[in-house]
Amino acid sequence: MTIQPSLVAAEAAPPKSEPLAYTINELVERGPFSRGFLYGEIRAERLVVHKAGSKTIITPENFRAWMAALPQGTAPERPYLKEARRKANPGQATA
Repeated sequence: MTIQPSLVAAEAAPPKSEPLAYTINELVERGPFSRGFLYGEIRAERLVVHKAGSKTIITPENFRAWMAALPQGTAPERPYLKEARRKANPGQATA
């Protein structure tokens, strides 16, 4: 029995996994959060970070825990916007 080289190479390649830690810049590039928002969460001690010299790093576990703790749901009602739209467009009905 002969072993096909392509199978050996596929088995030897390490699986693609998540990094050990993210930098603030990497998280900003990956998702919808700004640097200011992330640093605000760090200051409020809601996002746990580690320091490596001057670099701030966040483990994937800490990032996932922080994401899970964010509030869920829809945007709150803003009746003042409905009133402003009604005044701006008096002939149109607002939802």
